[in-house]
Amino acid sequence: MEITRELLNHIKQADKQMTPGPKQVQRGSQQWNFDILCAADLLRHFDEEDKFGMAFYARQNLFDPVNFSCGIVMSVAGRKIALSRYNGASHIHGSVRHECHIHNATVDSIKRGDRKPEGEDTQATGLYRDLSGAVKCLVRDYRISVHGGARPGDWLA
Repeated sequence: MEITRELLNHIKQADKQMTPGPKQVQRGSQQWNFDILCAADLLRHFDEEDKFGMAFYARQNLFDPVNFSCGIVMSVAGRKIALSRYNGASHIHGSVRHECHIHNATVDSIKRGDRKPEGEDTQATGLYRDLSGAVKCLVRDYRISVHGGARPGDWLA
């Protein structure tokens, strides 16, 4: 399966749904992990042997409120690729210095085999300031609805 810019755009725009589950605490962070159900129009782009799937995660450091991350990961034929990560302001990436920022995979980063986008794929953002805001942005940007009509981020409490 070749990943193209058009396919990445289609993945982002296709309707998806997730069901929030329980949080876990590990290594000083609260973490939530969910499988994403994808619309049939997205799944038809992948052969059965591709074993395509998507997952969503959110993580909040228990001691540092600006140390958080949420993201969406796709799995194709057993290979996991982080499509996007929405991070807090706890660290530096090149010219992005202690600002909330978004990492987006590109066709080139995927072809290089990058498991998670970094470097040139990173952009500072003022769209959110906390994990709840980052979750709302990611859910909106990737057209993910929350099963049962819950609002994105309500399950973070």
